[in-house]
Amino acid sequence: PPPPGGGGGGGGGGGVRRATSAPPDLGTIEGVLAEAVSRGAPLFNQGDAQGCASAYRRAARDCLALSPSNPTQVARLEAGLREAEASVSPNDAAWALRRMIDDVLAAERGERQTRGARAVITDAIAAGVPLFNAGDHAGCYNTYKHCVEALLSRLSQGTDGMKPAVAATIRADLETALREAESATSAGMDARAWQLRRAMDATQEQLDRSAGALQVKLSIFDFEKEAQAWTEVSDRVMGGASSATMTVHEGVASFAGELRVENNGGFASVRSPNLGRALPECMGIVITCQGDGNRYKVQCRTHGSSDGLVYQADFVPDPSRFSTVAIPFQKFNPTFRGSVVPNAVALTGPTIRSFGLITSKLTDVGHKNPEFKAGAFSLRVKKIETY
Repeated sequence: PPPPGGGGGGGGGGGVRRATSAPPDLGTIEGVLAEAVSRGAPLFNQGDAQGCASAYRRAARDCLALSPSNPTQVARLEAGLREAEASVSPNDAAWALRRMIDDVLAAERGERQTRGARAVITDAIAAGVPLFNAGDHAGCYNTYKHCVEALLSRLSQGTDGMKPAVAATIRADLETALREAESATSAGMDARAWQLRRAMDATQEQLDRSAGALQVKLSIFDFEKEAQAWTEVSDRVMGGASSATMTVHEGVASFAGELRVENNGGFASVRSPNLGRALPECMGIVITCQGDGNRYKVQCRTHGSSDGLVYQADFVPDPSRFSTVAIPFQKFNPTFRGSVVPNAVALTGPTIRSFGLITSKLTDVGHKNPEFKAGAFSLRVKKIETY
């Protein structure tokens, strides 16, 4: 993507591009953000990342002050501000805010239409999960409802690039899910949000299966058939007090324990034994699991050392039932002791030597986890496979 001072993504460019345009309407989200880019871009290009981030941060807050009616846009703005707050440098903060600006502008200008149904769902989940984990179940529900309505609107105009049979099935399933969620007034907003989330996940899976993306190639760990010993590696190695175990009972592995923050702690993890075999060329991994509302990370190591480079990716599994979570390799971030390693070689199936599961106060890119909660946690896993 372009740097925070560059153009692209519907975000506009620096002051030169705006010189021949009409002044932006500061009474609209698009106008506020476009004006911020015209001020912030030159600052970033001159080396003032702090000034650029400040301009973008003020603009995001000004947009929230406009009281947007679209809850997804509100969630995008708030998520961008949180990510910037958790950033370790002004440069990272400017990047986080510019990505948010481009995303919001693209939605405001209707450019999201070109990105396909997958992007609509991915964006809604990215916006809805923090709301749900923060206790705003109604906000999460409204975000997911807007997503489902947007998908149905797209499908009412055609197949949206899908195979006709797949489009018809998805449309019928989404209509049913929305109707049932809207009529379930006696249920809690959390249950109604999960009802729509499951429909969105099912849509993603149907799209992937129709494209051949989720054709399982190899079972890596099948806890219904075998139990392997995973090793605990928690913050006690650095003086913390968190704990974790990985036990298997009746075909289900349970990664469970307690997160504690004493002595600067805040992570608990387990690691698999070395695979002892090379995985095939594949697109990513699929985890069949049930969560508890917490954010988890799956980790991959390409070496036999207990330290060194670790590839990791966040996921938040459904707490109400077992479901499949597909994580493509391009989502894995190369890290060393929690910090992203730039220019690292991309992760591939044949390079993986071992796996790990972790819950932590840091995200997969080393920022503060806004949903982090100290206390007990539990992730139940049936299978880990390649696809």
